Amino acid sequence: MEPNDVARLVAEQKPDPAAPCPHCGRPIIEDRNIVVRGYDPRLLARCGGSGLDYTGRGCFEEVAWDPDRRRWVPS
Repeated sequence: MEPNDVARLVAEQKPDPAAPCPHCGRPIIEDRNIVVRGYDPRLLARCGGSGLDYTGRGCFEEVAWDPDRRRWVPS
């Protein structure tokens, strides 16, 4: 995908980094943890990928954004 396509997908689906992770219940926290992958592009994030403020206490599970239900789901 081109960078403009990624930005368009994020703008269309508007993932919420404050929505809870389905594994640990904590928010994803930062937009920079969100990436796009696949031929049928999906928005994915790694929970606590920042190490929850670099403390290392994140669950680090990969989750996918479900734009219809407006929540993160297991990937």
